[in-house]
Amino acid sequence: MLISAAADATLPIFGKAAYHMGLGPASILFLRNFFAFAMLALYAIWRGRSILTRSWLVYLQGGLLIAQELLFFYAMHYLDASVGTVIFYTYPILVALLAVFFFREKVSASLFAVLLTAIAGVILISGINSANAVSTRGLLLSFTASVLFALFSLLGQKTLADIDSFTLTASFSFMAMVVLPVAFLPEIKGIIHVNSNQLLLGCGTAVLNNLVGMVFFLKRLTPLELHEPRWLVRLSPSSASCWQR
Repeated sequence: MLISAAADATLPIFGKAAYHMGLGPASILFLRNFFAFAMLALYAIWRGRSILTRSWLVYLQGGLLIAQELLFFYAMHYLDASVGTVIFYTYPILVALLAVFFFREKVSASLFAVLLTAIAGVILISGINSANAVSTRGLLLSFTASVLFALFSLLGQKTLADIDSFTLTASFSFMAMVVLPVAFLPEIKGIIHVNSNQLLLGCGTAVLNNLVGMVFFLKRLTPLELHEPRWLVRLSPSSASCWQR
């Protein structure tokens, strides 16, 4: 999870760089997912693995991810990278709160204290209460992206029970390659005129944010019992239910 967070810390930097290079949100996302899917497809062919899934739930999850990424990149147009990132990374707080309703998890006193501290920290760091004006539109976009990613993470608890993180990431990238040209055709058309720096930017965000950030994030969301050696689960059937709890 730490490796994933470190890789995704580059996301707002790539977003700002894309704007400076004349790339819109849909364009940089298309390039990112195109390169990511190409790399994952080559790896799948080499290893003889399946690369896509037919699960409708995965593509629902992918829709949330695409919308979240678009909103986050749009937010970078109105906010500093640091402020946008802090607002977006409220999603762990939202996951903890939503898990109470979706998974009936209990909120302990310590978790409640941590959530309050985290919310206070976000308010202080974001600069909302400072004298400098912060774009309300940018804050709304970044926070909405956070909500969508929280829902994406909760769905991951379901999809990762049957599908590995490699196939999920490839399916998300493939979906983005199909959806973005349909929804943003005028902007995507401009990709045929991309230069080497723009291609390098797309390749860089594909490696760091899709192959490292997303794969590692999903890998850590995988239910713990799926990481256990099969002989251990067979030896002690109660251990699987214990991990699940």
